[in-house]
Amino acid sequence: MNGESINLILGLLNQAQLNGCDGFILASDQSRDKRHLKLFRYLRFLYFEQGQKEYNREDAFRSIFGTQEIFDANGKKKIRRTIQKLKMLIFKFQQKSVFWESPVLQAKSHIELLSNGHNDKALLKTLEQYIENLDIEDEVEYFSLLQQFYSKYYFYQTDDNYKRKFANALEKYGYTTDVCYVIHKCKELTERLSKLETIGIKPTPNLLEQIDNTLALFNTLNFDQSPIAQLFILALKLFRRPSEKGYILYRDTFKGKIDTIHAEKKILFTFLVNSANRLKQSDNYLEELFDLYHFANERNILTIDNRILSSMFNNVINVSCAISKYEFAKSFFEEKFNLLNVSKTIKDQIKNLAEIHFLFQEKKYLEILSKVDKIKNIDYSYTLTKHIIAFKALYEAHGYDAYDDITVREASFREMLSYNSDKGNINKITQKRYLLFISLLRKIVNFPYNNYSKVQLLETLETSQYKPNQTRWLREKINLLNERQKRVKFG
Repeated sequence: MNGESINLILGLLNQAQLNGCDGFILASDQSRDKRHLKLFRYLRFLYFEQGQKEYNREDAFRSIFGTQEIFDANGKKKIRRTIQKLKMLIFKFQQKSVFWESPVLQAKSHIELLSNGHNDKALLKTLEQYIENLDIEDEVEYFSLLQQFYSKYYFYQTDDNYKRKFANALEKYGYTTDVCYVIHKCKELTERLSKLETIGIKPTPNLLEQIDNTLALFNTLNFDQSPIAQLFILALKLFRRPSEKGYILYRDTFKGKIDTIHAEKKILFTFLVNSANRLKQSDNYLEELFDLYHFANERNILTIDNRILSSMFNNVINVSCAISKYEFAKSFFEEKFNLLNVSKTIKDQIKNLAEIHFLFQEKKYLEILSKVDKIKNIDYSYTLTKHIIAFKALYEAHGYDAYDDITVREASFREMLSYNSDKGNINKITQKRYLLFISLLRKIVNFPYNNYSKVQLLETLETSQYKPNQTRWLREKINLLNERQKRVKFG
């Protein structure tokens, strides 16, 4: 569970409704320290005052109640219970108010509560009425709601009449209940894998067993009429048996079928990018990523509800500039910058970071060095990016004379890299790529005084399993080295 569902609800309320919800929670919160009210007001502040449409639930909880409040006497986290209770209070307020005009929103609100353990019969009955009254022209959205609704009955309801009723609703569009269940399970597993891969955490044996069981069930069913199921299954198969051939099959199927589905594009695309990061270690690795981002951008997969995540925005800019696709990067910046779902402070830093990328293209290295350290360290990804640009600008501006400045900056860079690796913010592959970059740069900037030849440096770069994003730039700088500048003899 994360904070997105509460933020979805907050985004639907006007000021008067927010104030009404605040008063309702104040009157209904029976906790000793009014923790549900405090959490609601804090999330409301983040959403409307700070512009944070995403947040880390543990960071939010810790900011309000302190680290010691994270766990109860039995060592179990209090966060989940507190967020669930807050959602139930918001739901009760919704029931007492008349601002829900859309049956779709009503249904999605109930489904969210069911997803978080509120599976009482009254809630299921109310949701059933909403589903029956839906009039949705988009068949995919209708199926998606039915699919989510049925999955709750599948796990929570034992009444066969309910099962038959919603099986008939699903089969109206050619879907059996087992097919529906597999699609639901595939979506859940693929989303969990994408999140784990992004931060470099290995899945548990239980999760792997669920994947294998789902794949086994898939082999007994017919999914010819469900392109989304085919994509989810290819994603899970690729994870269990990773290979470049499997990646290419998933990528090409994704490109061929993505226009035929209307839901879960973001999950499928995130999994595709993570797979490219793991499997495409060849020299065209960045070109592959750029091609994926370019394809997704043309189909509006990178944005959700006309918003774009800052991490996605920065990744597109970084990859584009790393392979000198500056025109695309600038066009993307102009089109998507105002869609960033972050506060003004963070947007300013993202803008500054993009500007020093573009200054590098213009070879204004001294101007970069005068600006780079003014960019605040608001996030590890921004800090890593500004360090890399600063390293390159130092060498471009000063050549071998940049050795001392690069050495000073390297110390803080390695410390930050190690810290974020230990925290799980950076996966091991990414860490090794950064470490290879700084190692080779040190040897380049100290070339006249070390025992490495150009051939050795190129061999280290080209044979590495963990080519850094700056491979092109490093190769260019190594090829420009002059052996005549050597001031030591090879032993």
